[in-house]
Amino acid sequence: MPTTRLRGLLTRQFTHRRVQALEPAIARLTDSLLGTLAEGGAGGRPVDFMQEFAFALPVAVICELIGVPDWDTGPLRSLARSLTAVLEPLADEAVLAQADAAAVTLGGMFDELTAERRASPRDDLVTELIAAADSPGAGISQLELVENLILLLVAGFETTTNLLGNGLRIILSDPAA
Repeated sequence: MPTTRLRGLLTRQFTHRRVQALEPAIARLTDSLLGTLAEGGAGGRPVDFMQEFAFALPVAVICELIGVPDWDTGPLRSLARSLTAVLEPLADEAVLAQADAAAVTLGGMFDELTAERRASPRDDLVTELIAAADSPGAGISQLELVENLILLLVAGFETTTNLLGNGLRIILSDPAA
């Protein structure tokens, strides 16, 4: 399937309504995470901003957007890191083997999720993508669907996590910036 067909399928599902509907959940989650950071850092105790906020917020938002259930998000970060490590120019065989294992694990998770949504559709992006993929003439395989869901998940939080961490680093190193 040409990339443009897959891209078209995905972009048609990212409606303004769907993204706008996330705003209250994002505000509540942000307030909750900031409260947790403040509580954890009370009295000058150190907190892990990257884990407790920079990772937690974007992974929760992309999972909400896609329609991922309450998966244990802890493993998602290490799976994403393993998967994206193949983009490093000097990735060795061990790194590639870890990436393969991560892809298999994530693929299994999304295979299960798409089977659940086919059996019990919901008002979420996964269900919409399944409906579009399964429509006559779409020509999208289960593998292509799962691979694109993995891409959405990983791309949806990995870059934002790094952006939040780098932004905090800049602010702390030069508060006038």
